[in-house]
Amino acid sequence: STATFRDFLDSRAGETVTGNMVSCLWMAIAHQRWHNISFSPDSVLVPLRNLALCRPSLLPLLASLGVIEPLHQVLKTFQSCTKSLMCLGLGCELLCMLSSDRALHLKLNRLGILPTVHLMKLEAEVRQIKEGPEGLAWAAVALFARETEDRLTEAPFALLMALHPRLGRNSQLMPLDEAVLSLIIDYAFFG
Repeated sequence: STATFRDFLDSRAGETVTGNMVSCLWMAIAHQRWHNISFSPDSVLVPLRNLALCRPSLLPLLASLGVIEPLHQVLKTFQSCTKSLMCLGLGCELLCMLSSDRALHLKLNRLGILPTVHLMKLEAEVRQIKEGPEGLAWAAVALFARETEDRLTEAPFALLMALHPRLGRNSQLMPLDEAVLSLIIDYAFFG
């Protein structure tokens, strides 16, 4: 039987290659060479995004290899130019995919992704009014940022509503003791 690309990705070599892609992303953001090769962030983000789209099961591996930190850096260091806007869109899309995995919410929240995504969403919602490709790119950024923000705040908001005196009047959480409620709060806010 012949090995497929999926088999390769599931192997140790596939993990090493994916880890090298994350290293290349860091180098590209820092404008450094990797083994005498210069990368632009978008040249690394495109294959990372495509991998995540084709194999959502790779999202935890990408997170464990440290992809969240450089994605956060892409959002924080955005500069208004077409190439940078493409990076921003790819970074937001990858973060959106990562936020679809509830198990990664703790890592995303601990790295402070939510405030950055919120600010990016606000900026994108204002800038998406522009006409043409730039406006469409900003609309995509707004969409991915909004989806990421919604996913990361969904559980905490639900818990807060359940604990609200009026909204949560019939909530099953009200009679719980403090120790159990503390565990639920930790899970809702930190994954």
